[in-house]
Amino acid sequence: MSIHPVDREEDLKETITEEPPTVILPPEAIERFLGNFERSTRRWEIVVYPAMFAFIVLAIYGFILIRSLTSDMHRIAASIDGQLNQNISAMNRNIDQMRGEMVTMRKQLQTMSGQMQSLDELAPMQQQMQQMNDHMQYMVVTTQRMQNDMAALSWNIARPMSWMPW
Repeated sequence: MSIHPVDREEDLKETITEEPPTVILPPEAIERFLGNFERSTRRWEIVVYPAMFAFIVLAIYGFILIRSLTSDMHRIAASIDGQLNQNISAMNRNIDQMRGEMVTMRKQLQTMSGQMQSLDELAPMQQQMQQMNDHMQYMVVTTQRMQNDMAALSWNIARPMSWMPW
């Protein structure tokens, strides 16, 4: 069974133009409803008004906290910005000075490198130093032999002279 669109529109027009049914309530029911409604509103007033007051207090406190935080951040940023500019300027001066020191050090190293190449000409002096080391070693060995001979002489003389009372 299909409904024709024209029939449906006519049904809709009839339902729209009809007035809703009127409900008549007794006065006791209305009074009871109003009493319950008042008690219910009082209960909500007990909850809602303090909640609204707490929300307003917390909103004001949050505003104060955010305002103090932003002012503190502004002061920190201003102090860091001033110090940062000074520190960057000092660092720039130090880097320039260090660059100059590095140039000087490079020149000195080049000079030292040239002088080290001229040290190769000192080979005869190095040979003479080696000969001096050899002679010193010979003198040490000879001195040790003299010490051993003196110890033996002391032993040989001290033993036969041990009967003397001095």
